[in-house]
Amino acid sequence: MIFYKTLRVFMAAAILASISLHAQAVVLTKLEINELSAGRTQLELTFNGTAPEPVGYSVERPARIALDFADTENRLPQKRFAVGSGNLRNAIVVSTADRTRLVLSMATLMPYNVTVSGRRVRVIVGPNVQQSQVTGSTPAFNNTVDQHAAKVSFSNHPQSASNPPMPRLLSAHWQGDHQLQLKLSADRAQARMYQDGSTVRLRLAQYRVPPTLAQPWAESTLPDAVQSMAFFQDGDDALLHLQLSHPLIIEAFQNDGLVTLALQPNAGVAGALEDTADVDNDTRLTMNLQDIEVRYALQQIADYVGLNLVAADSVQGRITLRLQDVSWQEALDLVLRSKNLDKRLNGSVLLVAPAQELAEQEQLALENRQRAEQLAPLEIDFIQVNYAKADDILGILNNQVDEPATPEKTSLGFLSERGAVSIDSRTNTLIVRDTAANLASIRRAVEHFDVPVRQVLIEARIVAARTSVGEQLGVRWGGNINSGGSSPVVVSGSLDSTSSIGSGLNASNGHAYEQVYPDALVVDLPVTNPSASSFAIGVAAFDYALDLELSALETRGSAEVVSQPRVVTSNGQEAFINSGQTIAFDGAEGGTTFVDAGLSLRVTPQITPDDHVVLDLVVTQDSLAAGGGAIDTNSVTTQVLVDDGETLVLGGVYRTETITTIEKTPWLGDLPILGRLFRRTADTEEKTELLVFITPSLVADYLAAN
Repeated sequence: MIFYKTLRVFMAAAILASISLHAQAVVLTKLEINELSAGRTQLELTFNGTAPEPVGYSVERPARIALDFADTENRLPQKRFAVGSGNLRNAIVVSTADRTRLVLSMATLMPYNVTVSGRRVRVIVGPNVQQSQVTGSTPAFNNTVDQHAAKVSFSNHPQSASNPPMPRLLSAHWQGDHQLQLKLSADRAQARMYQDGSTVRLRLAQYRVPPTLAQPWAESTLPDAVQSMAFFQDGDDALLHLQLSHPLIIEAFQNDGLVTLALQPNAGVAGALEDTADVDNDTRLTMNLQDIEVRYALQQIADYVGLNLVAADSVQGRITLRLQDVSWQEALDLVLRSKNLDKRLNGSVLLVAPAQELAEQEQLALENRQRAEQLAPLEIDFIQVNYAKADDILGILNNQVDEPATPEKTSLGFLSERGAVSIDSRTNTLIVRDTAANLASIRRAVEHFDVPVRQVLIEARIVAARTSVGEQLGVRWGGNINSGGSSPVVVSGSLDSTSSIGSGLNASNGHAYEQVYPDALVVDLPVTNPSASSFAIGVAAFDYALDLELSALETRGSAEVVSQPRVVTSNGQEAFINSGQTIAFDGAEGGTTFVDAGLSLRVTPQITPDDHVVLDLVVTQDSLAAGGGAIDTNSVTTQVLVDDGETLVLGGVYRTETITTIEKTPWLGDLPILGRLFRRTADTEEKTELLVFITPSLVADYLAAN
């Protein structure tokens, strides 16, 4: 019995030792860096057992090459190795639980060659690296770049030693204007693409071109971005030749017997994620991954941008990617769409799962929250409202839709189905009864709305100026003539004067007669204003008399009225200020009508986040017209955007009134020169100007408090 126990213990120890030796069989123990000729650099990695075949990818900006060694352990004494030879700057070796990664940083991306031989892996980086320069077993992949092609990266898996029947191209068609799809007879193909400016060549190793495709395509069947397209048989390889009308970025990926070439502008595709994280959204990468697991492709993208990846167990399958200078968001979306996956980004954690599975999880989480809310105990909270009215806050909290929430109509209320709220108007307090979670959200909402409203001081200035100039020129003259004799002839300026002169002559019987007749005027057109200045001249003799008087008047007047109403109001509240008088007028039916005449300002301000003020203004200035029979009105109605403290001219009225009046004796007043003795002229010019200015000023908080 003891023998069997000892035997079992020995066998268990042997198995554990075997497992331990197997677990420790792949350990990276040494890294040597040697400078070769022609600017090339060789890195030799030594393992304690058979070296694993690495899988890698390259990135053009920043220039990096990453090689992953699965199921290996890193025991190097340091992580960072400075190189400084050729184009290579440094090498970094890091390890996780399931793999070790070698990252090479370069000034510009260079071709590289990897060879696995026994316990060693040799990596040669530099210009003009050829496969023949490396000895040993078949490389895990070969990344060579055509010297005349664009800098792209590519990786291949070794071909099988057997030679199955050669597959062929089945069809080729354009999906829209920017996507070419090639259908293969096999699930996968070893593809290699070259791009030199506007020329693109795609080579499918060990594929045959059918006669139906081995001819140039008609230009009418091609999109605008492609000038020509043709398939050729180059030995055992199928070759696609594309000539573009202008350089584009070509994205290639392969999935389930379908090779897709996507044409994108040089600026890249602005594919943004719905969710955001603290990562650089401008990061762009170049990747070439051939027939790898989807989980590995997702991990490469997440590692590159520094995200933590959580992939569901149902994320399965393999994919082939060839991406050049694309944003990491677009690369991620391509991988997700190819396998009907979806993502959720929470901070720096990226969750990937099938789209349906994520939708079911979110639906389940929503149902759980709703059930928990139905079972949560109700609490009462008293919320003091300081600046707003409790009635207004109550209206916001109760603003909810009675019908069930739908994608087109969602509930707007803050209360749960079991919640209730009331107010105490005396203390301006809200009384809320709801779950603890809802009470917290309601309190946050009240804190958001219960803030002091900003105020605006609005100052208007109305300037009314009036100037007037008047000129008058008048004349009056007259006289009489007595011919004498027994039948005298009398001439004077009026009938009464002539009769008086004749009567005087008869009474004097030829004796001297005093001729004083102030009303004997031929023309009586003086200036109407009695205060006008005048000049008179007269000639008197025994038998005749002549008087002449010139009068002139010039008047000038000016007046200026400045009205400056001010009003302070809260943001969004209408303010009105009025100053004037009410004037009574007799109505049409014998009654009395009262009309307001004065200055008024009606304004509603709206403060913008950048401290500008939008003003809805109505400014009026009414006054009693001259003579008292009418009301002169002036008003401005407008909406303006004004900066804080800025003065703006809203508008103005400028009016000029010119009046010329001529009173004259017909025909005689029109005579040249002499016509001035038979007419009176009056010229009046009146100018009126009205300007309206507005100046809003935001009231500082401390001023409002005072």
